[in-house]
Amino acid sequence: MRSRPDRRCRVCRAAVERGEHGAAAAAHLRTCAACAGYAERWRAAQDVLRANHARVLPDADFARRVVAGLPQRDDVFVWAALRLLPVAAVVALLLAGAAFELGRTPAGVPGTLGVGVPSDLLTYVALSDSAPGARP
Repeated sequence: MRSRPDRRCRVCRAAVERGEHGAAAAAHLRTCAACAGYAERWRAAQDVLRANHARVLPDADFARRVVAGLPQRDDVFVWAALRLLPVAAVVALLLAGAAFELGRTPAGVPGTLGVGVPSDLLTYVALSDSAPGARP
């Protein structure tokens, strides 16, 4: 069973992975066999990768093809506008319907605010049985 590396080992391994060879990392590698083995395996893996992939280069037309495949700014704006247009239309219709419904007057009660309350105080007083504040 492997033990979990302590803080010094984690710091040293991170330095090895970044390719930094400071004095503290070198001193730790001399005293810690686990980290020295890790550093050796890391270097061996890097050497294999460099040996096999050092000659791989993209062709000269690669950058042009990649840039041509990216969406241009105008294309993105048109795409976003076309995607959002139906949503905006539905929201506008819902808001217009809500405004129309709130502004409607109930049947048989002229001049109300849509909830059965008269739009002016005089109409309210004239239609009520008694004046506000009057005792029944």
